[in-house]
Formats: sequence, C-alpha cells, structure tokens
Amino acid sequence: MPKTVVTGGSGKVGWWTVQELVAAGHEVLAIDKVPPKEPLPKGAKYWPVEFLNLGEVYQAITGADYVCHIGAIPSPTGFPGATTFQNNTIATYHVFQASADSGVKKIIYTSSEMVYGFLDGQRMVPDYLPVDEKHPTAPQGPYGLSKKMGEDIAEMFCRNNDLCAASFRLANVRSPGNYDIYPDRRKNAVRQAGGLWSYVDARDVGQACVKFWESDLSGHTVFNLSAADNWLDVPVEEVKADSSYASVPSKDGFAGSATGWDISKARDLLGYEPKYSWRDHL
Repeated sequence: MPKTVVTGGSGKVGWWTVQELVAAGHEVLAIDKVPPKEPLPKGAKYWPVEFLNLGEVYQAITGADYVCHIGAIPSPTGFPGATTFQNNTIATYHVFQASADSGVKKIIYTSSEMVYGFLDGQRMVPDYLPVDEKHPTAPQGPYGLSKKMGEDIAEMFCRNNDLCAASFRLANVRSPGNYDIYPDRRKNAVRQAGGLWSYVDARDVGQACVKFWESDLSGHTVFNLSAADNWLDVPVEEVKADSSYASVPSKDGFAGSATGWDISKARDLLGYEPKYSWRDHL
C-alpha cells in the first residue's frame, strides 16, 4: 500500500483529495496547521504541522512514497500580500527539500490559474482561447507570483534530484455544497472573463493525483486542470463576444460548454477525464 502525504489535508482541496487517494488504496497522512472539520476516512490520519518549520515537515514526510503539496494560503485575499508570498514560497521550498532528501518518488504541487495573470484586475487578456500550458505566464500579484515560484521550485528540485513532479494549475475549485455561487455569477458573466468561465471539482484534483502517481512521466510537468465544461448556462462564444475578451482569437472547438483552459495535455499524458460538473449540483 503506497504511503502518501497530503499537505493542507484539512482544506477544501486537500480533504477531498484525501478521499480519492484512500479510495485508490493509499495510506494517507493529512498534515495541516488545523485539524479537518469533517472526519477523515478510514485509512487516513491527521498530524498538525507548521509548514514554515522545516523540521516538522521532514518528520511528516519521512517514509512517504508520494507527496501532494496543497497546503498554502489559498487565495489573494485575507492576508497581507507579503505574508501570502512568504508563506507559500517558503512552505513549498520546505516540502520539496524534505521530499528530495527523504526519497519521495513523486510529488504534486497545486499551482493556480493565476500564474497566467488574467484574474488580477483584467489588465491582461489571453493570446488565444482556450489557454494551454504553452501560453506565457505573467502573474500580477503576490499570490500568483508565489504560485509561479512554486513551479520554479519544482523544476529546480527535479533538475537537481531524482525526483518527479507535476504542477497542477487549478481553475476555480469547487466541491459538493459549494456550487451555489454560479447563478449569481451568471448575472454578470461578461465581467467574469478573467477566470475563463471555468472551474474544477476538488474530487477531480484527487483523481488527477492518482493518475500522476500511476504515470511513467519523469522530470517536472505542468498541467492545466479544469472540469470538462464551463459554468455558463449559455454558449461561451456569446458571453465572450460581449466581454473584454471579444477580440481574443478562439481555437476550433471553443464554443458551447467548452472550458477556457485547454486540458488536452492532462488527458493525453495522464488519462485525466473530469468526472464532475456543476450540472450535478444545480
């Protein structure tokens, strides 16, 4: 039975990822500063860990086969920018250092759509839609910058160690009971262009982790992760035509319920196929 550490295991993404990993046969240690609000499944346990304390991180990761690093300040708001940047980058460095030194086989880092720079005031627009991993990144604030630096940390550790990593650029994360924001968002959909009208279910993040563990990839690979559809209830091309992205070129197929993030790389290299949709909840 593989042993997997999930950092941030008490949070929205982490808690659901733990469920998916346990269901896939992993023995899971969920580590976080605070305990989970809901009980973890049988096959998982919780440890309190301060990610800014390198010794605590080493102790938690020693003996693990895999690590899924989700633990972070999860949004641009709620803390001063410098606090967010410092917490997220140092915690990520600690997790990768401990993983490399402890013989971890593979590690996943949860990055963000915000590395592209579209969500910070919409001062930037995409070069094309849907956006793939080859699109330039240009984070505009401390949160997005911390996430991009996390990818650079992953790249460095894979380059210098016998370590394999994936960076998952997550779209707006939803979970069961957390989909009721979309009816209101649809009222101003043309002003929601920065997120490309896209989302990902936390359970699909978990299944992508399992797919990565089972893959034969090496080095560091970046993936967009989103649901297979957007959260609109009208064709995306109609909303795009009225938005600030009206002049952005669209690739073939960007129409109807298509997601704004190109997930074909995850499909091709991981066999990732999103299972969950807002349509199951609203």
